[in-house]
Amino acid sequence: MTNAEKDRPFWFALIYRWKATGRGTTGLTLPFLVGALHFEGIYADHHLSDHSALFYLLTDFQRMCPKPLHVEISECVNLHEPVAGLYPQLYMAAAEATEVRDGNRVLYIRKKYCREPDIESAAKALWGTLKEPISERRFSCVGKQLYVRFSTTDQTFIEQTKHWMAQQR
Repeated sequence: MTNAEKDRPFWFALIYRWKATGRGTTGLTLPFLVGALHFEGIYADHHLSDHSALFYLLTDFQRMCPKPLHVEISECVNLHEPVAGLYPQLYMAAAEATEVRDGNRVLYIRKKYCREPDIESAAKALWGTLKEPISERRFSCVGKQLYVRFSTTDQTFIEQTKHWMAQQR
């Protein structure tokens, strides 16, 4: 991890550590990230009742990801659910990606999840898929469209990531 990456938001460290520790290969599900941010007090309860948590998360993905990396919302090959991954270049096929651009900052979202090139539309489209697990606080995906509450293992991973971030600074 570079010095620029050390000062990144909590969601960045979660995705980075998820892959670095071998817990996953593609990235983290959006409900897991929303739940972790809620667990840490970054998102309030009211953010879980509409698409606002996803809107804030996608906005952060676009604006705060250190170059040369970017975030892609793609489909996990194992869970068949939308996940956020960090990549140095476009990983998914360009024809499959909706490019959401803000100046020189870009976020890529698989067209299956969003076809409109703006954050608000993307958040609303993803909310249509993820409303139930997020609003019911079932953040951990264990299979296609099967989300459960955070396990002790999930909570430990979130806490360890928080401590890891503090050590990196």
